[in-house]
Amino acid sequence: MFQTRKIVFSSSYADALLAPVPIKKIVPSWFKEMPGTLEDLTSRTVKKCVPFLDTLTSGYAILNSIDIHFKKSKDGNEIKWASNESFPFDSKINVGLQAHGNHQISKSMIRDDEDSISFKYLNPWKIETPKNYSCLFTNPFNYSNERKIRILDGIVDTDSYKEIFINFPFFIKKLNNDEEYVLKRGEPIALVFPFMRDDWKMKINKNYLSEKELNLTFMKYFSNIFDNYRSNFWKRKKYD
Repeated sequence: MFQTRKIVFSSSYADALLAPVPIKKIVPSWFKEMPGTLEDLTSRTVKKCVPFLDTLTSGYAILNSIDIHFKKSKDGNEIKWASNESFPFDSKINVGLQAHGNHQISKSMIRDDEDSISFKYLNPWKIETPKNYSCLFTNPFNYSNERKIRILDGIVDTDSYKEIFINFPFFIKKLNNDEEYVLKRGEPIALVFPFMRDDWKMKINKNYLSEKELNLTFMKYFSNIFDNYRSNFWKRKKYD
């Protein structure tokens, strides 16, 4: 049996914020609406692909707690942002945005469909994992075009770096001159994926399986019409 580990999200202002959630609770709408089986009955869609499903249900989501309003200037040289001034902004709560200097990044990091102006999302949650565990901070996997922002990926040793806020530089999809966009309350900002820090060493194996072993593996895998991977190889993951 695997031992259950605990990840802790802390804030003195937790009652005013949207708490992080297991990302399985916010599966994207396009996935929910997609059929699992096609009309020919022998073809399954990605909805029945267990490796794909694991990407949508593994880890935790940091949710945006306040609406943030962006507007591009008429000349296209600036993007301004604003949020509700009645929200109890305090430097200790670490909510909202900061400018992120473009001199800190490479232009090659900006995608063709993104504005070149970078921002920094202020994450109000301090995050702690058990000893020897770190967290990957990335965009929710396979959310497709539903997302209008993209954070820069990062790994933090959250077993030791646990009392300091972890903020997220990000880009938004291109806005036309004078166009507006609202990053709404409740939208997922980042996927938090905890993992154990093991030491690894790569090896190239040129003699993987004999022909007999390979045939036996294929027989095992294709013995059922559906769900071969789930039935024969997959191990359940729990992120609650």
